[in-house]
Amino acid sequence: MPLLWMRMRPAALDALVCPHADDRAQLWDLLRDLSPRQGAALLLWAGFQLPRQTVAAVLGVPQNSVAWLCEQALRTLRAQAGVTPADRR
Repeated sequence: MPLLWMRMRPAALDALVCPHADDRAQLWDLLRDLSPRQGAALLLWAGFQLPRQTVAAVLGVPQNSVAWLCEQALRTLRAQAGVTPADRR
């Protein structure tokens, strides 16, 4: 798993979760608290910028589930980070 974390494009994920965050270590701590499926979906889609159909194939879920998993993961991360909708503008 550490290799996966190292190869990710963190800037893309940072902007989705907490665009004003200066502490990337906090983001990684928050990511570790996600369910494995949510974390994998978010890392593959936002981190590696893979198409939704590819992420769905890798995880063995329908494409609509990828969007739902990512939405739930982002909602969880933003809540844990204390980011409000106004902060993301």
